[in-house]
Amino acid sequence: ITDDAVKKYYDENSARFEQPEQVRASHILIGTMDTLTGGDLSDEQKQAKRKQIDDLRKRAVAGEDFAKLAKEFSEDPGSKDVGGEYTFGRGRMVPEFEAAAFSLNTNQVSDVVTTAYGYHIIKLSEKIPSRVVPLAEVSDDLKEGLKSQELQKQLRETGYLEKLQKEANYEVLDEKLKKIELPKPTEPKAAAQP
Repeated sequence: ITDDAVKKYYDENSARFEQPEQVRASHILIGTMDTLTGGDLSDEQKQAKRKQIDDLRKRAVAGEDFAKLAKEFSEDPGSKDVGGEYTFGRGRMVPEFEAAAFSLNTNQVSDVVTTAYGYHIIKLSEKIPSRVVPLAEVSDDLKEGLKSQELQKQLRETGYLEKLQKEANYEVLDEKLKKIELPKPTEPKAAAQP
């Protein structure tokens, strides 16, 4: 696969390399669901959780290290160990969380945001504008994807796999497996999301 072929594919599929606006934000979650049953906590338990998140917000607004607070108190197992940080675009989080994150200014801490998961406070670290990922960033991945696509095409056109199957002298006995077709060529991967 030549560099010209990679550039041609990139130019002809430019929409695949558009990256929408994103934010890099950290959050602290204090959950309002019972982890054993999946149901809501009692009103008393929710009030205690709300007091906890309000106190954490005060500490964050006063300048305490947000990442440290997240590591110590957040109940989000997916982000707790990284200081509560996520990078995401629109449509990736629950609407209330997303709306709050995208409305913040850099280094601003949100009011308490309530979602189905519980109470959150969010701190915006960065707004990442939409962009087209440059060819240089995706060239190697595209080249590998195009190589794979070309190899699959050649294997089909030459009947090489069928030839190997005949030479191996095997028989598929399971009726379900007999119906499985050989893999079809795949599209090269688009730009990896950061």
